[in-house]
Amino acid sequence: MKTLYLISLYGLSQIIDVPRHTVKKWIDEYEIYIPKAKINDVTYFELEAIDVLKFIKIYTEQKLEKIKIENMLANTTFVLTENL
Repeated sequence: MKTLYLISLYGLSQIIDVPRHTVKKWIDEYEIYIPKAKINDVTYFELEAIDVLKFIKIYTEQKLEKIKIENMLANTTFVLTENL
């Protein structure tokens, strides 16, 4: 049985080291690339979201346009290892 690990928006902002409002903006902008789950009307994010948001952070800091980041996300595979 596979265990599903989830993290909050606050947790993501701490791990990625960006303000919560920035993470929320990225989640809204790149929604289809960020895995999430809703439990009792609260949205949580799968651990793969960490790598996706780190990716977005890197290329946002490099001043790439949103469309270029989206194209790169569409052609990138994020794999989570089970070593947690």
